[in-house]
Amino acid sequence: MAWAGLEHSGQCMLVFGGISLVFGRDDHGGHLGLQPLARRYVILFCNRFHVLSIQPSSTPVYRSPRRRQALAQMVLFPAGDAPDKDQNQSVHRHTATKWLDGLRGSAALIVVLHHFGLAFWSQTVYARPYLPDAQDNSSFLQLPVIRLWTAGDAMVAIFFIVSGYSLSIKPISLINKGADGNAKFLTVLSSAAFRRPIRLFLPVMISTLIVAITSGLGLYRFAAAHTKGPYSEVRQYFHGWVIEPVPPQEDTFMAQMNDWFGSLTTSFMTFATYSDTTHSQYDRHTWTIPVEFACSYLLYITQAALALLGARARLLLLAVFITTALIVKDSWEMALFWSGMALCEYDALPTSSIRFAEKSRVARAWTVAMAKHLALFVGAYLASMPGFQHEFTPLYAFLDHIRVPGTRPFSHRFWVAIGSLIMVTVISRTGYLKRLFSSRPAKYLGRISFSLYLVHGPVLRGLGYSLAMVLWQRLGIESAWRYNMALFVTVLVTFVAIFALSHIFCIAVDEPVVRLTRWTQDRATQLWRPRVWEPVLTEDVDESPRH
Repeated sequence: MAWAGLEHSGQCMLVFGGISLVFGRDDHGGHLGLQPLARRYVILFCNRFHVLSIQPSSTPVYRSPRRRQALAQMVLFPAGDAPDKDQNQSVHRHTATKWLDGLRGSAALIVVLHHFGLAFWSQTVYARPYLPDAQDNSSFLQLPVIRLWTAGDAMVAIFFIVSGYSLSIKPISLINKGADGNAKFLTVLSSAAFRRPIRLFLPVMISTLIVAITSGLGLYRFAAAHTKGPYSEVRQYFHGWVIEPVPPQEDTFMAQMNDWFGSLTTSFMTFATYSDTTHSQYDRHTWTIPVEFACSYLLYITQAALALLGARARLLLLAVFITTALIVKDSWEMALFWSGMALCEYDALPTSSIRFAEKSRVARAWTVAMAKHLALFVGAYLASMPGFQHEFTPLYAFLDHIRVPGTRPFSHRFWVAIGSLIMVTVISRTGYLKRLFSSRPAKYLGRISFSLYLVHGPVLRGLGYSLAMVLWQRLGIESAWRYNMALFVTVLVTFVAIFALSHIFCIAVDEPVVRLTRWTQDRATQLWRPRVWEPVLTEDVDESPRH
């Protein structure tokens, strides 16, 4: 029995043993019905499936290796997942961004959990180190890989990889078009560079202004009174590794506003790397923003500098850049941005997906699947390396003895960056993981990820600290169950507030800022752009939240 298929004018034809059944509609909208065909064809293309070519079927389909492969591809690759080298670039971009947003949102949620752990449970920053005099560090949740659910450092690394990938999708797609995409590449790159400062800094300015206003109104005074005392008194209640300070408390509201305004230029609105970055005293978590800003512009320069080279030459140079940044300059954050660009570049190669599909899904699926999951485990193991006392941790101490040139002693960022890169690489090539991060909950987290990142810290240091203190004063802290019962209620209430305020901030601030950046550029180009320039393609530039 031979199957045959052909797409033409909205039709799909199936042939069974030499008799063709044609169904669909003709060019005039009428039903074609069933029609016999004179020849048999192997199914090689249909609306529902993507295969390679169309040819006569003189050999039964099950006897021809090429046709068996084609039939297997029809079964294994439904529309949208098939390795089609001529796949529409916009579809590819949409598919890539969908799981990237979900991954970014999931990472933002883990960052929230990480900061709760820092405040209330010091065990979350360790991985069962051998310290007899320290507090109990024997929890199952502290084991490698398992402790990834509170590994905030790894999630920041994932932020940077995802940013590098997202900011490269459109430029690389235009570079690969050659002369046809050169003009658009320049306008897209210019548009991205113009809007990036507004996109990153304006939401932070608004969020810290809100924090300054609430602090000026006295909403942080109770939390400040119970966290600024002597360390020994604070530690009686807070069992976390560090208590992040609440926002400054000025004597008058105007003094508070002046203090906030001064913090804008002296704290986070800088062009910085990780080694010299600063943060706003109204939100310590904003240290990633100047790093993101600096790395974004270095990425734009890289894209422009490599635009005239071939794809494989770009990948080779990116590998040199990444290696140099990691082992010479200790610039792990820029290495991760370049890694995101390299992943995007590799995914855009016209034959990479077909080669991978033929070998893994058809010929060596089991071997490749095992290799991918082993790599995922190794990546998760490295990414979950603790930031503190890893030199005393049995399963990580040996890594501390591997001296990487250019890196700082006792720094875990190098290994966390390597592990995070391995994880994202495996996720980008594993269908069920991409579907997991493309699910509705993950996509929603991706939508509010930047808002979640900016909102959770101030809410935790205000509502979280205050509510925990009130409950501890009522329930007591004499036993572990009393301490944790108070925290259970605190976490529940605070999480509801964080997500509600993040949703509001996303709708009222973050998404309008995206539209504002486009409007600002439209107005600026209308006023000052020379007439010889084409309109800037603002709709083609990725503006998804960075966190």
